[in-house]
Amino acid sequence: QTSAVSFFGSLVQGYRLFDPWVVYDKFSNRFMILFTSTIGNPKTGSRYYLAISKTSNPNSGWWLYWNNATLNGSGSTTNWADYPRLATDENAIYITANMFGFTTGFQYSKIRIMQNKSTLLSGGSSQLWWDFWDITISGSSTTKAFTIQPCHDYDDKSLSSFAYFVSCINGTGSNLYFYAINNVTRRTPPYPGMAKTSVAVASYASPGNSRQRGGTQNVENVAPRLMNAVKRSGSIWTAHSVKLGGTTAGAGVQWYECPVNSWPTSGSMSRRQQQLYWGGADYYYTFPSVAVNHRNDMSMVFCRSHTTLEYLGCRFTGRLATAPLSTLDGSVSLKAGEAYYVRLGSGRNRWGDYLGNCVDPQGNFWFIGEYARPSNQWATWIGTHQRTPSALYVPDAATTSTNCNVIPFGNTTASTTWANQRYMQLITAADLGNVCVADITDLGFVACGSGTRHFDSIQVILSQTNRTTLSTTFNTNRGSNVRTVLSQSNYEWVETTNSWNQVGLESTYRYDQRFGDNLVIEVIARGSRFAQSSGNAGHATGSRPRLYNFGWTSTPTTGTLGTSAALKVQLLINSYDFHQYGLSCPDSSNRRSVCSASGTGRIGTSYSLRLTNGPPNAAAPISIGLALWNPPLNLSIIGASSCYMYFDNVLVVGASTNSSGSHAITLPIPVETPPGVRVYFQYFPRDPRANAAGLLTSNYVKLLTGH
Repeated sequence: QTSAVSFFGSLVQGYRLFDPWVVYDKFSNRFMILFTSTIGNPKTGSRYYLAISKTSNPNSGWWLYWNNATLNGSGSTTNWADYPRLATDENAIYITANMFGFTTGFQYSKIRIMQNKSTLLSGGSSQLWWDFWDITISGSSTTKAFTIQPCHDYDDKSLSSFAYFVSCINGTGSNLYFYAINNVTRRTPPYPGMAKTSVAVASYASPGNSRQRGGTQNVENVAPRLMNAVKRSGSIWTAHSVKLGGTTAGAGVQWYECPVNSWPTSGSMSRRQQQLYWGGADYYYTFPSVAVNHRNDMSMVFCRSHTTLEYLGCRFTGRLATAPLSTLDGSVSLKAGEAYYVRLGSGRNRWGDYLGNCVDPQGNFWFIGEYARPSNQWATWIGTHQRTPSALYVPDAATTSTNCNVIPFGNTTASTTWANQRYMQLITAADLGNVCVADITDLGFVACGSGTRHFDSIQVILSQTNRTTLSTTFNTNRGSNVRTVLSQSNYEWVETTNSWNQVGLESTYRYDQRFGDNLVIEVIARGSRFAQSSGNAGHATGSRPRLYNFGWTSTPTTGTLGTSAALKVQLLINSYDFHQYGLSCPDSSNRRSVCSASGTGRIGTSYSLRLTNGPPNAAAPISIGLALWNPPLNLSIIGASSCYMYFDNVLVVGASTNSSGSHAITLPIPVETPPGVRVYFQYFPRDPRANAAGLLTSNYVKLLTGH
């Protein structure tokens, strides 16, 4: 722990540093700290002090800078910077502040773009900036913006090169005002330029100062200015403290999510959700700070007091991305206030002026709150909160051959009995991390060998129960919230040994603890054949343990569970991935083309779709669909024997192979894409000699989008 003056050392030069703000830049993996400052009484100067960690470890040293906050570009003013904010994106570093005259009041809000981010990250001495000042709101040439918040932007800039900012009316209003700046690093034409727009929201107004337990001295809350803003997955999130409706005493927190919708390049911004969050009459909810993680879970930390029941303390709340729109969880105390607080400065009982909320690379939220202590002291409190994990491994993450799965995928016994399998697995609430709500987007198993397994049909059924053990009778184990998440005929499953292999659920399953603590996974597989070798229900070679020693030769109705071996199940929560399924049909040289993809499936990134082993120099259009067919369409009806079309066709992209029978294309996943979208891809190469239709089909690839 060190003081700001000691931290910046010789750069301070008599300036008084205040209003610190800290961010973590995910693109450079660096921490950044901003202070504003003034000198003199009356004031005669103002500076920004900026610190950038040399590595991702803040204990490994810092690059230290200052620049003149009084300048507008290179022009001198007699204004000083107050209430600063710091944000970053992939391109630059952004500083905003309210500018006040040295001897007068508010003049305007200003945006400073630190354009040479890469130089600052390496400790370079030069600082290049571009300023916007005297900014007015959209639709007015006279109403000045106040407390403009820079959006701390987590989105890649491959799809949008704009930097975004937001403000509200410092009084009574019913709009949020947005600003977008392009060409942020340009020092020659075209220079940085600003576009403006507004989005209608629920009306808001200042709630007045906050009351507190223990006395009649109210606390200043600087409402209704916005307190911070973040941009993630194409949406801007922000919040402020507002007056409750009618004559109700108290204050609430009003928060918003506003999708950018490609504005200002095209389209218009909109409001996806908003909520006035409050706790009843005489409660004061103030100083909110929002954060959003890579799964689009949101958290909010804020201060709360009550006229007679509560001292000033801090609390937090949040929502999963899958929660109903415009809703938050009930709040939890981060640190309760301990005493009545009166600390007058210039006749004002100041508090705040802000709290902190950020997200770490794992998606956990970290809060810095403020609470009142005895003897009119304020103090800060740091806490963390973890939302749903992105993947759960049951019982652990190992993928060794000794723990691979055979059942329900057959075993080495050449018997049709083992070609038809049913099993159930109980996943406990503890295995699920004791989450209240989670969206299960896929399941994975560890295969015992590599190749393609064929199923005449397969079903995956999920349900919830409060049972702690499974009954020996199958049909009594299903609980509530029963849903079939995969049902396919002629299903081809590509296996890779000692690796997680996703099943490819057709829909997302909402686990909600209200329906039961534990999850039941049920798989019904019929006609299991490895590599389509008829008569062998298991793998072609090797001896593997059976999971449950029960099978049937026809449709099962009842049965008993046998002895359990080491089952390895991977539950994917709010995940993203690519996976291959199905089989291609042979060309005239008896080769089978292969469709594959590289990339993550993460929203805002790009991926490469590829065809290999196809006919050379041939047309090979790409079919894109959104829903699997059950069963797949057998193209023998048009003369393409052993060829299957696996899904609905909503779009065809023209393509052709090169001389080696390959094709590749790179496509973006737009930042506006919702999580949990399933998109399917399949090539249709032309080979006149292969069959009567002159048509081939590849296997298919499934894209599951997420954060």
